[in-house]
Amino acid sequence: MKTRMNKMLYLKYINDIYQTTDKSYTTEYFDKIKYIINKIPMSTLLTKTAIISSPYTQEYDLGEYGLYYIDFKIKKIIDKLSTGEIKCKEYKNNNFDFKTVYHEFPDFYKKNYNYNSKILITDFFGIDFNYLMIDGNHTFERKKATKESFLVYHIPYQELSNDCFCNKISYLIFYLHNEFWTIFQLNKNNKEVQSKLIQQSKIFLNTKSFI
Repeated sequence: MKTRMNKMLYLKYINDIYQTTDKSYTTEYFDKIKYIINKIPMSTLLTKTAIISSPYTQEYDLGEYGLYYIDFKIKKIIDKLSTGEIKCKEYKNNNFDFKTVYHEFPDFYKKNYNYNSKILITDFFGIDFNYLMIDGNHTFERKKATKESFLVYHIPYQELSNDCFCNKISYLIFYLHNEFWTIFQLNKNNKEVQSKLIQQSKIFLNTKSFI
């Protein structure tokens, strides 16, 4: 069975990424990340507790570094969208490539289920996908099956704050996944851009938001 939510393994993952970077401008950044990780709890019990409030939980497989869980607080995200605290981009279904979206396939339908919930996606950059559907999976499948038009709401990862997650480690793992991809993959051949993005990171500008 794969190791789950292991702080030492996650720190090893962080350190191994650090070793591949230009340390002239990444050392302080990674030191901050390690400081944050050591300040907050990491445990499978966090996800078990989160499930009580019915969040969306995304498994995050880091291979040899273990399996982790990202617990989104969906109701909070919806509330912040309704008040304008979270900014999102709205797309018509025929103007969006859903092949780039990872989402779970519901294996059943309930007659009393709400099939008019907003279809929410956020960034989850990777080789196979760029987005993650965090709410509206049932609505999405129903609309596709009935060939109805619909809207999808994209929330940039920077818009999601600590209180949009059920625990602090979920927020950190989610944020770092997207930021690492942006800095070290999308801009892997441009050290000037990498350095600038690191300086603009919330890891530096708002360290307290992670702790």
